Amino acid sequence: MSRLELLALAVEPFEERNRREQLTARLFFWLDEISKLGIPLEVWIDGSYSTTKPEPEDIDIVVVMTSGELLKNLDDKKRDRFDKLIERAYVRSAYNLDLNLADSPEDLSDWLDFFGKGHDRATTKGIFVMKVPA
Repeated sequence: MSRLELLALAVEPFEERNRREQLTARLFFWLDEISKLGIPLEVWIDGSYSTTKPEPEDIDIVVVMTSGELLKNLDDKKRDRFDKLIERAYVRSAYNLDLNLADSPEDLSDWLDFFGKGHDRATTKGIFVMKVPA
């Protein structure tokens, strides 16, 4: 999903958009920071931001690493920056993102099983997926 598509689904339909606009701007800033490092990954967005809740507290995301090999090639400065940008407490404080990591297909499967369903544990939730290119 592109940024424009995310805005069309998660911000524009709402009458009161201020909170969603703020959250989305922080998400985009975080994505830009990750993109500068040249590490491709996917960001899966769920939680109340992906529902009709008018004013979500944060944006729940899972970061899906698409190439762990590239992390090995980062210089120390970029590696430190990447580590900070995936540090859960920092990302929550600085960007209002509730971040989880999926380093393997098993992690992603576990995440989808737990977070990909509604409270009834049967209804599949909508999940937005954005890619950060290298």
